[in-house]
Amino acid sequence: MTMLQEIASIAVVRSCSVWNIGAGSCECIVTSVIEYLSSRAKSTEHIESLQIEVSKLYRDFSMANEDSYGFQNISADDWFSMSLEEKTRYRTDMLYYFWMANQEM
Repeated sequence: MTMLQEIASIAVVRSCSVWNIGAGSCECIVTSVIEYLSSRAKSTEHIESLQIEVSKLYRDFSMANEDSYGFQNISADDWFSMSLEEKTRYRTDMLYYFWMANQEM
């Protein structure tokens, strides 16, 4: 499994967790980098740079907004009118698609 695939996998699980309802998908990616590195006893020296790198890859893929919640392909009015359940489902779907896109062939 590639690093991106593992981080995305952790993010999908985090997104589905009851305690994580309402968290942004980019937030799930950022916290998943920490979990990925700590679970492998790797140096946490470069956490921030890896978080930035993986978050950018995810945002480019999913069209997630960089400076606010939501996605570029959904208007702000539509995003804020969506229920928490609809937002969580959309975020989880985007994380899942990111995970699928990073599968090894």
